[in-house]
Amino acid sequence: MAEANLLKLQKDYAPEHPAYQSAKIIADDSRKRVTARVGARSASRLVSQYGDGPVVSLLTRDQSELWFFKTRDGSKGVLQIVGFTEEPEAVKIRYKLLVSAANEISAEKREELSARLEAAAMIGSQTERDKALAQVATDAARVGKVDTASAAINRIGTSSTRDQASLDAVRLLAKRGLRKEAIHIAQRISSSTTRDLALSELA
Repeated sequence: MAEANLLKLQKDYAPEHPAYQSAKIIADDSRKRVTARVGARSASRLVSQYGDGPVVSLLTRDQSELWFFKTRDGSKGVLQIVGFTEEPEAVKIRYKLLVSAANEISAEKREELSARLEAAAMIGSQTERDKALAQVATDAARVGKVDTASAAINRIGTSSTRDQASLDAVRLLAKRGLRKEAIHIAQRISSSTTRDLALSELA
């Protein structure tokens, strides 16, 4: 199946396509974009809200459009605008490609999060420490760094702040398709109300 998927990708994408470059951001000073069949305006707003830097837009053979962009926190994002003519198998392959691209995090980003976690843990004031740890947990969950998010949450001293950080992490991880990891964090929420809310959103 993996070989079939690879052949399909080789057929559908030119070698210079970002899929072959680990979703590397390709500069496009003119910011020209092909017109998507569906939802281009909404996608443009999302990229404007969360993205930073040049946007690459490519129309695939099956008439769906991929938008590759860099988010302000340094991670890489992908939006897909699906046309009306995609075949089921093409959808599956495209989904795997998008998840793979969206989950890629540079080594520098991983190291930065780890350093921020250690720095936050050394803050003297518990209020400020918990606030910094919660921010690290959120940023780590946003880019799919589960271990760092979990470690940051575990070090938060105030239960209400810890529960809110956990809920935020659960939602962000679920958006990235990391539902199993999100459930694990949700189960450790101390407040039954917040825990039930988190689990219900994952159900």
